[in-house]
Amino acid sequence: MAITGESSFKQRIGYLKDALSKENNEIASNLNEKGVECAILIPLLEHIWGFDALQDVKYEFTSDKRFDRFDFLVDDKLIIEAKKLNASLNESLINQIEKYIKYHDFINYGLLSNGTDYIFFLKKSFVREFLGPEEKFRVEYDSEIFKTLAINIEDEKFFEIMSIFKKNTYQETFRQMAKYVLTLINKTRTTKIVDDKELNLLLQERISQAINVQEGALLKDIQSGKYTVGQKLAFETEDLIIPVIILNDGRVKIQKNTVKVKDMDKVDNSEFKPIIDIARNEWKASDTIFNDTKDVIRMAINKQKLYKTYDFV
Repeated sequence: MAITGESSFKQRIGYLKDALSKENNEIASNLNEKGVECAILIPLLEHIWGFDALQDVKYEFTSDKRFDRFDFLVDDKLIIEAKKLNASLNESLINQIEKYIKYHDFINYGLLSNGTDYIFFLKKSFVREFLGPEEKFRVEYDSEIFKTLAINIEDEKFFEIMSIFKKNTYQETFRQMAKYVLTLINKTRTTKIVDDKELNLLLQERISQAINVQEGALLKDIQSGKYTVGQKLAFETEDLIIPVIILNDGRVKIQKNTVKVKDMDKVDNSEFKPIIDIARNEWKASDTIFNDTKDVIRMAINKQKLYKTYDFV
């Protein structure tokens, strides 16, 4: 199937969707990482976005700074990482492209794709450029990169969304996306991303889902100076210790395997009996994040309504 332009690219995506719905394993096996690059991403760059595949794109570009190798460096500004068809775009792959963006000053945005899923990223410092002179982030995130927009070829407006990243508009699109991300973080009046009302609402919805701004119960206390990010608190009795760390968004985290039951018999005969199994399982295996210290206690005693105060100091 020769690619001759935008309509042919759309036909190819339609063919791909049909093949995947029929579980055509031959298509999936043929489209390894290099296959996705050649059959999908290069045609996307040329026929939907309007880039010159010879002049605007550097392939397997190795950076001077960290010797990272990018699958594509587009217009010396946008990096694209390709994975085999339908590969899971897991945290490991996301962390990889985030590091590429983070450590290279000339890159503010990136795209990770497996041919069917497309995840766009923005650098935090790029979003910060749109702060006012006296303005700062309402919540200071640890991550230097924002996972900003995720779309799939099955989305009804897949091509409409992709069309906003054309060569002559993509930088302005990323600027408007960054401004909208800022409104989510700082809870200010939302800004328009594109002129088309229906498409704009869809983009705002998708970006809101991707950013997922969290605001924990202790955020105002952080902003007032009562607490600091990273400060350690603990609920402690003679028989147990539940330590937490304050996160930058006002939530609290129990680090894995840090809850201590000092007297098993006494705890087993107290309201905290449920914590014995929790400390041996969920809280031992991984970190757990809560909106409020009250939520920690609710889980520890397996009750939603608290009739007294449990102080974390």
